[in-house]
Amino acid sequence: AREDDLLSGRSLSPPQSLRSDVSRVSRYELALAEEPEDPPEVVVLSDNRGVYAHHLGKGESVWLHKGQKKKANAYEVRRHSKSLREYIYDKGTGDILW
Repeated sequence: AREDDLLSGRSLSPPQSLRSDVSRVSRYELALAEEPEDPPEVVVLSDNRGVYAHHLGKGESVWLHKGQKKKANAYEVRRHSKSLREYIYDKGTGDILW
């Protein structure tokens, strides 16, 4: 798949086996949120197959990176100061993914 397909979500979703762990990990991530009254809707997860973002409210996942060259800590979920919309920041490249 082309890289822009990966980032736009047009590629295949991560396998169900990855998504089955999301609820366990998500509860942990939400417990660490700085603003518990407004927890994040997106979490970034990784395993030996790659890195993906999962939207908790929609239950949808999308690959950010396939392969082992990057891990979840290469990305950061941030909130836009004016629109309050969440986005993913790639710490290595500076790219912003909506």
